[in-house]
Amino acid sequence: PYKIYKGPSTFASVNITYPKTWAAFVTETDKSSNPVDGFFHPNFVPGVQSGTAFALRIQVVNQPYNQQLKEFESKTKAGKVRVSPYKAPKVQDVLGSRVEGEINTGQKDFMVLFPVRDKTLKVWTESESFLKDFNEIILPNLTFVP
Repeated sequence: PYKIYKGPSTFASVNITYPKTWAAFVTETDKSSNPVDGFFHPNFVPGVQSGTAFALRIQVVNQPYNQQLKEFESKTKAGKVRVSPYKAPKVQDVLGSRVEGEINTGQKDFMVLFPVRDKTLKVWTESESFLKDFNEIILPNLTFVP
């Protein structure tokens, strides 16, 4: 019932398990600030400028984990997001963070961030409609090489 996206070893060998009824669009390049930038959504992936709240997003970002986490400080102080420690069930030796709330203006997002060498792995859903899949399929099966 699932498909697996396997990312390049250069960028943490991220493995994402997702429902087979979803489509994926993933850009992999070392010439970008986001060497891995993925969009997952049921049936087909709408255009990135469509305003769609995607079922799943993944990014490997060319910024250290602490710098990425710092971006949520003002929203945490304002009560717009909540940040808590998080470990992926299949990668127990890496402590990351789970961020919940209004990450993107006007929508409720659920995100996990992990340090990956000098980069950050971000995995999130942009809609509560996909939270069950995020919590029961995506996160329990997520693997990467820190």
